[in-house]
Amino acid sequence: MMTSNTMDPNLPYLIRSDGEIQITKVALFRVDKMIGMYSQREGKLVQGFLGRKRLPRMSFEFKHEAKTGKKQTEKVVFDFVRAKTKVRSNGNQKKPVIHIDLRVRGMLVGYSGSKDLEKRGQFRTMVQELEKRISKESMEMLVRFQKQGVDPAQLEECIRQKYVGKWTRETGLALYKKAKFTIKVHVDIVGFGTLK
Repeated sequence: MMTSNTMDPNLPYLIRSDGEIQITKVALFRVDKMIGMYSQREGKLVQGFLGRKRLPRMSFEFKHEAKTGKKQTEKVVFDFVRAKTKVRSNGNQKKPVIHIDLRVRGMLVGYSGSKDLEKRGQFRTMVQELEKRISKESMEMLVRFQKQGVDPAQLEECIRQKYVGKWTRETGLALYKKAKFTIKVHVDIVGFGTLK
């Protein structure tokens, strides 16, 4: 991936701490210079966009205000069993739009909160919150990458597929920088772990 014409390279960022080496973030490169980093959490989303079928476990925290006025916190731990991503563009070079459809199946391995997940309505609400959170985090990450002018998720490829003419990396970055994103996330929970 270091020489891809539609993707910027990224490598683990290692830190030596107390004699141990730890991977803390992922370093982003433009040609041969490191220009930024992204977190391990964002790395999991990037892996999903790249089409990796098996993703690591992620945890989510939701804050709600109860009817009594007290703030409640829900914690969800989701173990991805399978991820499938379709990335396509509208083919327009003046106003490119990149459509991302992320479908994930997984197990809810941990939940602590006030919802009774045995009730269909409350379960569906939790799934919708999960879908919205993954979509929101993905959008924020992609907009930040776009502003930095890097594409570690290889989204330029969908623009290149519909481009007519000679393709250069500069052309791809110019189209990528002005592209809009639409993200649809579908979560399918196929099993349960510990629910509190």
